[in-house]
Parts: sequence; C-alpha cells; structure tokens
Amino acid sequence: MSLSSLSQEMIDEIIDILYASDPDSSHFSSHSLVCQSFRHRTQQHLFRFISYHFYKNDSSCLPKLQDRRQMLEKNPKIAGYVRHLHFVITGDTLWTFDHPEFIRMMEIIAQASAQRIDAPLQVLISGGENPKIPDDFAQHIFEEIGPYVETLKLHTIEFMPCRWIADCRNLLKLEMVRVSIAKNDTESTRSRLPRPQELILYWPYWPDDSSAAVDYLIKFALDPSGLHSFQTQFSGNLCLDDIVSIIKACSSSLEFLGLWDEQGSALADLFNLSELPNLKVLFLKVDISPDDDDGDDDDDDNDDDALEDLCALLNTASKDSKIDDILLEIQCESHPDVGPLAHLEMSNWRMLDSTLVKLSGGRRLKLDIRIYYHFEEEPDMSDSEADPADRIEAWIAEQLPVTSRQSHIALHSEYHGV
Repeated sequence: MSLSSLSQEMIDEIIDILYASDPDSSHFSSHSLVCQSFRHRTQQHLFRFISYHFYKNDSSCLPKLQDRRQMLEKNPKIAGYVRHLHFVITGDTLWTFDHPEFIRMMEIIAQASAQRIDAPLQVLISGGENPKIPDDFAQHIFEEIGPYVETLKLHTIEFMPCRWIADCRNLLKLEMVRVSIAKNDTESTRSRLPRPQELILYWPYWPDDSSAAVDYLIKFALDPSGLHSFQTQFSGNLCLDDIVSIIKACSSSLEFLGLWDEQGSALADLFNLSELPNLKVLFLKVDISPDDDDGDDDDDDNDDDALEDLCALLNTASKDSKIDDILLEIQCESHPDVGPLAHLEMSNWRMLDSTLVKLSGGRRLKLDIRIYYHFEEEPDMSDSEADPADRIEAWIAEQLPVTSRQSHIALHSEYHGV
C-alpha cells in the first residue's frame, strides 16, 4: 500500500503513534519531509510546546529570539500550533520578557489563538535560583495571550504580580506551588475576575509574605465562587482561615476537595462537609510517621490519630451527602524500631470501618487507600518480607471487615515502598 492511498486520518494517527513512542527524539522532525501529508501533523507536535529560557550573557540569545519571532511571523499556521508555553524566570532571563521581540511573539501567538478556540493555551512559569520578581517586571506579560489561557501553572516564584492571573480572564485551571504574591499589586483589580474551575495551592515557603497571600489572591486575581475542584496543603505559613474562606466561597459548586494536612489539624473543627452539598470526591493526604521525640512514652496515647480525625470530618456530612469517592493517601517515614505494618496498627481502622458504612447509607461508595512508606535505605528485596505489599493490602481489608463485605462499597488499597 502506498502512502498516497492512506487517508489523512490514518496518516495523522501514524504520526501520533510515532511521537508518543519517543517524544524527545531528535529525528522526529524528519517525518515532515516524507511527504506533504505528513507535514501538518508533524509540525503540530514539533511546535506545540515552546520554552523561553535565554541568557543575557550569551551573545547568540538575541538572534535566537529574533529567529523565533520571524519564524512565527512568516508562518502564522505554526503560531497556531503553539499551545504550551514555558517561561523560565531567573535573574539571567528577566531581560527576555520585556524585550520587544518577545512581546511581538506574544502578539503573534495571541492572533493565532483567536482562531484556535478548540485548543486553548497552557502556560507554565517557573522560577530558578533567583525567583523574586522585581516590581516593574513584565506586568503586561499576559496582556496579549491572557484571554486565550485556560491553564496557568506558577512554580517557585516570589512576589508574583496578581495581574498575571487577572489578565487570564477565561482561566479554568490555576496551579500555584511555592508562590507568594506582591502585596502592593493593587492596580490589577478587574471588573470581572477569572472564575477558575480548578485551583491548586501548595505554598510551603516564604512565611513573611504568604500570611495574607490568599486574601490578595481573592481580592485582585480571581473569583473562587465557581470552583469545582480545590486542592491545598496545610503548613505553618499558610493561614487556615483563608483556606476556609475559599471553601465557603465555592461551597455550592465544589465537587472535589483535596486536603494535604502537614500539621495534624483537627479538620472537623475547620470544615463541615454538610455545607458542601455537591461534594463528590474527598482526597485527604496525611502523615502517620512516628514522633521522633524522646519524651515520656506515656504521652503516645495522646497523639492525634489521622484516621480518627478523618472519621470526625466524615461524620459532618449530611445524610443526603453526594460523596461517592474517598481517596486516602497515607505517608510513613521509616523508623528503626517501627516497620510499615506497625505504623498502620497505631491508627483506629475499626472506627473508619463503621464511619464508612454509615456514610454510604447503602449507596455506592469507592474507597481508595494508598500507602507510601519512605525507606531511608533501599530495602533488601531478596527477603520476602522486604516487599510487604500483598500482606499489608490484605491486612487493611481485615481491619475494615464490614466495609469489605458491603457490595456497594468498592475498597481498593495499594502499598508503595519508596
């Protein structure tokens, strides 16, 4: 069969398979030279993702920037293929984002995006060794492309301008990891702020600047009232009151809630699941590693039990609750005197058993338990006891006898030694 006899759909599928098999192949671009029908799909893959990471001390960087601008300007179809942008911001790359060549490239991509409503933009901005953003830096970085950005990920950036988010007025997903917000960024107020459907906040750093970060985020960057999915991490420098305020703001729309509790917080005192009438999925990540304290062993009885805390939270759900999927991720750090199973035996599994049966109320409920045991040293896999996955998964089923027997409750557990 000759290539000319193949349909374009078949050729596109062949190109997709070739790309998926080795996305980093340096030879993939050669497929565009096979024949005219190969070129379109090959270029779609080649130009879908573009990273901007230039260094001012390299004399070749400006010509490269100019070459990219000229390529996109002369080939507007290729500009339409660009759907993923990665901006790397360090002390050495700041010059790029205020340069006229870069600004012109964003204009070209924005013009092409206006014709690609079927394929919105995704943008990742990551910081490096010096992620602090100067006050006058790239305030208008999203002025052109912002309306076409549906996914925005911000990683390791200090003093991020609120305007970056506010300019993405059609934003659907926002992910912020190790980010603090510029408190003097009051000019970014909009008459209509973005209403993302998914929000992920993990801010474990910069306590001096993060105490009011969520408040600034809501005032100047986004409207949380339309959130369907919200994931966050509790740490000492993230104000729980602000997190509670976000959940209350989206209480009627929230369907997925993910909580990563690093502080041993009493979740039932912070959240009431009955106030989330449309919640369907609850994801809770906890750490049950033994305390390294050398104090009196008698104090161990007073240690918080993550499972009891989860039960208290689940008991706040109303009888009309729509929760049908619970994901419990348990983290355990290795301890010289306590093995994986001993960690788990410290928790009140029988209380969880009865709580789950009560919550289900005879309706369909899925429980997914994932256990991650972090070894300080690589275990000796020659010992059959060094890989206790099957034994621990069977043990969990034994600890949830009523749940395990319920046909309407689907119990799944996994053990990972990492």
